[in-house]
Amino acid sequence: MMFKQHSDRSIPRDATSSPNDENQSTNTTKEAGRNDTGTFLSGNRSSSSLTYEEKVRLAQQQHTTTDAVTPPVPTADTHHQPKGTIVLELDKVMVDRHMSLKELADEVGISNVNLSKIKNNRVAAIRFTTLAGICEALECQPGDILKYEPKQPA
Repeated sequence: MMFKQHSDRSIPRDATSSPNDENQSTNTTKEAGRNDTGTFLSGNRSSSSLTYEEKVRLAQQQHTTTDAVTPPVPTADTHHQPKGTIVLELDKVMVDRHMSLKELADEVGISNVNLSKIKNNRVAAIRFTTLAGICEALECQPGDILKYEPKQPA
């Protein structure tokens, strides 16, 4: 069995195939825009060395359908804007349960600094696992900690 050297790997070549058969299959795949490994070709360059414009042109050549309709891209005006904010009232629940910041942080398994940010409402998000740990430690429900406050009309 002979081996044909292809890029950085060796591929076994069937003894019944002739070199002309391989050249024909390679040519047809190159005409289609891909080489044997599936990467796009432009001349003799692989897709990693193509410029952005060449990659776009190749993609357009392969996806030339006239029936496809591209959905509109949502703009900032079409996104839902919240009409209020979520406020964390962890400090009130901690006072009711007589638990210090350090005790709660140790029980939940987060740092004092991160728990302080949550307590003082200086976070944009909170993980559900963290919220579940806080609720478990304080024996409360998420609704006891999270409140929705509508925006006041200007």
